Amino acid sequence: MRNTGKMNAVKRAATAVLAAAVLLASVPAMQLQAAGEVPGVESLCYLAMDASTGEVLAERNADVTVPPASTTKLVTAMVICDVLPMDTVLPVTQEQLDRVPGGASKAGVKAGGAYYAYELLAMMLIPSGADAAQILAEAAYGSTDACVVAMNEKVKQLGLSATYFDNIYGLDGGNGYTAIRTTAREFAVITQQAMTYDWIRIIVGMPAYALPARTNNDVIGGLNTNQFLSGQKPYTSTLYQIIGTKTGTTRAAGSVLAATATNGKKEVICVCFYNPNKDVLYGSVKQIYDYIYLQEASEQ
Repeated sequence: MRNTGKMNAVKRAATAVLAAAVLLASVPAMQLQAAGEVPGVESLCYLAMDASTGEVLAERNADVTVPPASTTKLVTAMVICDVLPMDTVLPVTQEQLDRVPGGASKAGVKAGGAYYAYELLAMMLIPSGADAAQILAEAAYGSTDACVVAMNEKVKQLGLSATYFDNIYGLDGGNGYTAIRTTAREFAVITQQAMTYDWIRIIVGMPAYALPARTNNDVIGGLNTNQFLSGQKPYTSTLYQIIGTKTGTTRAAGSVLAATATNGKKEVICVCFYNPNKDVLYGSVKQIYDYIYLQEASEQ
């Protein structure tokens, strides 16, 4: 990571229900009753893992293959950080923005502007901008296709065999991308790895991000799509703090979240996939964290 004044400043600023039912109904009953489920959790597909040791703390249907939606951008971010210095200045053209798929979420990056790579990384991970992902992927690899190749190589290096990407954005069957897939178990490993990247860890913990658009005196930005961090889904706990990581939503994937929490001693990753709505998603993640950290406190 390169240290510039501006970079240090950013650091400091530090129908889905039916589809899920059909898919999970096909899982053998023994798997549905897997040991380690948290009582009362509504989510049908999750895994919680100690980020330091890799120990699985709770799980349900963690090996069912599901679309990851925009949590995909954690992998996009990793492979970009692997090769692109974050103080690189990247001009944006309308031709680049025109290559962003119409169904992808956008942060509002403007043609004619120029941005630091770390600013675009923030726009990709906080409001989940596919436009920012487009600019970064083309700068880092020359094309989004080449970036996808790097993403699949990255997950192979992590020893993951059930995860595959066919685009950098997290789009799936609704936009013609039919091969993208992962599991809660494997995405917990991906999240664990992503949180070792300084820039990713800093950015995903920010409640919001805004920066000058460089054109027409506009300001672009938005709240973190992780509603625990943005305050849209407030939680109260003296046992832990949620510090990241990435959300996603598509019709096929439902509402998904790969979260990270800590009590200052123990960091826990919770990947929660295939939820019918945000209430089920955030309610389930909170229940899982409450259960795990209450057990942790009772053992001390």
